[in-house]
Amino acid sequence: MYYKVTDEPNLVRDSNSKAILNVNTEALNKYKREKEEKLKIKKAIDGYEILKEELQSTKNDLSEIKQMLMQLMEKK
Repeated sequence: MYYKVTDEPNLVRDSNSKAILNVNTEALNKYKREKEEKLKIKKAIDGYEILKEELQSTKNDLSEIKQMLMQLMEKK
């Protein structure tokens, strides 16, 4: 059974565990949406960082190939 907390319309006390619970489901849903949005943003940033590292690696590889080609041209 739940009892209302005095002067707090969104809070109740569980009579068994004595825990105070927030019964504002709108706030809970908003929190969940915001958390999911932050997770999506973090995944996008992580994906961007991976692509950035791969691009840098590709640039380094191309630079090495260019140097090798220059060395071959000098030997001829």
